[in-house]
Amino acid sequence: MKLSTHNITPHPKNKEIYSLSDLEDLKSSIQEVGLLQPLILNQFNQILSGHRRFECIKELGWEEVEVDIKEINDEETELYLVHFNKQRIKSTKEVLNEYDVIEKFYDNKRGKIKNVRTNNHEKGYNRRDRIAEEIGVKSSQLGKLLFIRKNNEDHIELIDKGILTINQSYLQIQRETKEKESREGDQRKDSTSTVIKSKWRFYQKSSHDMSELNDGEVQTIFTSPPYWNKRTYLEGGGLGNERNPEKYVENLILHFKECYRVLRKNGSFFLNLGDSYLNGDLQNIPHQVILGLKKEGWTLRNTIIWHKSNPKPSSSKNNLTPSYEYIFHLIKNKNYFYNC
Repeated sequence: MKLSTHNITPHPKNKEIYSLSDLEDLKSSIQEVGLLQPLILNQFNQILSGHRRFECIKELGWEEVEVDIKEINDEETELYLVHFNKQRIKSTKEVLNEYDVIEKFYDNKRGKIKNVRTNNHEKGYNRRDRIAEEIGVKSSQLGKLLFIRKNNEDHIELIDKGILTINQSYLQIQRETKEKESREGDQRKDSTSTVIKSKWRFYQKSSHDMSELNDGEVQTIFTSPPYWNKRTYLEGGGLGNERNPEKYVENLILHFKECYRVLRKNGSFFLNLGDSYLNGDLQNIPHQVILGLKKEGWTLRNTIIWHKSNPKPSSSKNNLTPSYEYIFHLIKNKNYFYNC
């Protein structure tokens, strides 16, 4: 049936879930081929499906439009808004808004609604699976979005702006969460405790002072110290939190004096170190450190490029995503032992 556009109103709950975006392309399409589907209204002539189309036809000056009327219980309105927008292209924020609507329905333990709720009760088909099916996304994708929103809601806007992908954001927050849990766990431990089992000894403390070890006792050292200006490792300072890269380079070289002492004459020292930006300028920190270590008596034997197949995403628009780091192989003298 056709209805005057003057008698139709947008449903007020729609703007709580969706935004009216990308209207120009849709308006051009309607102007060219017409309205391919009728607007779906409730018994009060409020739109359930077709808010963007309605805005377009108003701008085009249409006086009437084809509609389909549905008798809807008021408390079920939000569910039907989601159901009738299942095929719509949605932003990340809109997908999460839809999830909240249906999750609220489950929490209130309301009964199933004909033609809206799924009847799939297969083993292993949980609530999130059913909600994902209703809003037209993969359950795994929905799970990642919920994880992202819970741990860093600011990423949702970055995803919608195209600065991050869902997978990039998910992996980055996972790393940050694990690092935070690790730091909190370390703080709960005794910083000077020692575990000795069989031929292994674990010293849960900083390597700045390795007085428990004799000179030349260690065959191989492989380390990746805190990078400069990346994150706060310790409250109130610590390696990596220096005010400038020059001081960081100086402190790191000083820190490695203990490594030189405990390493055997035929030992190998592997240093993994990444670079940092300052005011948009890449500081070349790894090579500054290596030049400083060479002055301290180290010999550089190899520069290994660690290519990352899944690097930490970067939101910068004016440089490439860092996809590699250096691993430097240093020795005390040329008679080192190398098992290749």
